[in-house]
Amino acid sequence: MIRIDNGHFELKTLGLYGFSIGSKLEISYRFQWLRDVCEDDSRAAAKFGKAVAKALRARLSDINAASTVMQLVVGKPFPVGNQDFKVELADGFRLVFSSNHKTTRNSTNPIDWATITRIKIIGIEKIHD
Repeated sequence: MIRIDNGHFELKTLGLYGFSIGSKLEISYRFQWLRDVCEDDSRAAAKFGKAVAKALRARLSDINAASTVMQLVVGKPFPVGNQDFKVELADGFRLVFSSNHKTTRNSTNPIDWATITRIKIIGIEKIHD
């Protein structure tokens, strides 16, 4: 089942008889332009190049298949500070997202990423040497 509602995308897998067998990560976007780039390969390629667009599509597919952030394994995922999580794309770019649970927005306590089921993609950044 796919549900799109006010900028949020949620994918749930339905088992036999239509019962949900696992909630998937719910994705929202910080900016409309970022959502447009993430959802349109040609826009992503125009802005970041074909290699980054291809890696972005693959990482978004991985995110859509995961139930929690800790299930992500490709792209060398890692938490940054107390609030953000990054996944490598290609050509020195990374996808950056944060928890989209209101209760986790606390700068003093680290997020337990194993419990996060809602994320907000906040940017695509170039890694600086």
